Amino acid sequence: MVGRKKGVVTRLQEHITREHPHAQPLARIHCIIHQEALCGKVIPMRHVVETVTKITNFIRARGLNHREFRTFLEQVGEGNGEILYYSNVRWLSCGLTLKCFWDVLDHVKTFLRRKNNSFDELSDEDWLTDFAFFVDLTSHLNALNLKLQGKGRLISEMYDCIRAFTAKLRLWQGAISRGSCAHFPHLAERGDHGLSRYESFVLILKSLETEVEKRFEDFRVLEDRMLLFSSPLTMDVAAAADSIQLELIEFQNNTDLRNKFATVEISRFFQSLSPVNYPRIHGNAINMLAVFGSTYLCEQYFSRMKNIKSATRSRMTVSSSSSVAHRHDLMRIGEFRGDEGHEASDVLHSQRMTEEISIVFLS
Repeated sequence: MVGRKKGVVTRLQEHITREHPHAQPLARIHCIIHQEALCGKVIPMRHVVETVTKITNFIRARGLNHREFRTFLEQVGEGNGEILYYSNVRWLSCGLTLKCFWDVLDHVKTFLRRKNNSFDELSDEDWLTDFAFFVDLTSHLNALNLKLQGKGRLISEMYDCIRAFTAKLRLWQGAISRGSCAHFPHLAERGDHGLSRYESFVLILKSLETEVEKRFEDFRVLEDRMLLFSSPLTMDVAAAADSIQLELIEFQNNTDLRNKFATVEISRFFQSLSPVNYPRIHGNAINMLAVFGSTYLCEQYFSRMKNIKSATRSRMTVSSSSSVAHRHDLMRIGEFRGDEGHEASDVLHSQRMTEEISIVFLS
């Protein structure tokens, strides 16, 4: 998508440059969700994940062990408890695996003793403290990942989530350095056992903050344009580009636009905004609406295609012919309802918005 030689953005930029030599360059944005997932890779929790994975494999890879473990959990009143396999390529896997394992940690210890199998890490106070800290930290990362997912997410909204998470990292560094675990409940359960590890936790949070800032530094170039898109009424006119200041003043002092902006969805508002009266503000909005902040729609489409391509997809009978309409529904990623009430898919809508890039640009 963003390859320098053959990427879609590069090809589109070449076309726009030929048609509009003075047009503003397109932004090259990698998938925000993937970038967020890669940020978590800098967390040094391999010693915790490896031990949890070994124990999980010992219990779940052997059918008898797993059945006995499930029966044991039901006997102790933890029938809903379970330990999960860890998958390195799934966004939420690490956090969910650690959280589920922590919830039944005491029962895992008891079960391993019955099996005459022991892991020294389960009695190591420092390891248990690290484990508790990583359970909380990965839970925060999973919460961020879920906020970034979904259809119709604007790039400005997604970047706001990233900035908020960066501010949280700074807050957590100060809190843990003072010995406060208000935002890390599992670490707080360790009490005074983990005080010696707090300094290293602060360094981990600092390294994570640095990684987030590094991976999302490309967005700093777009901050002014995203601010003009998401908050045009409160944007400081003096901080805006000279070419747009007069237009922004007229926009901010238009009572009808102010009332409409407060009550209408932002994408619908800019669709109805006159490109004649506010060409630069409208052009900036077109650019922001055309940017795909993540590959969520593509991956959702591939998942639905996988469901459609079942093992029996070629066996068409009279009874199964009624499923054609259902398969058609599965192919639809989402829907967008225009001002006139007509429905069109999100993909087609995004394509139309992208085509407008070559027509309206900030000079």
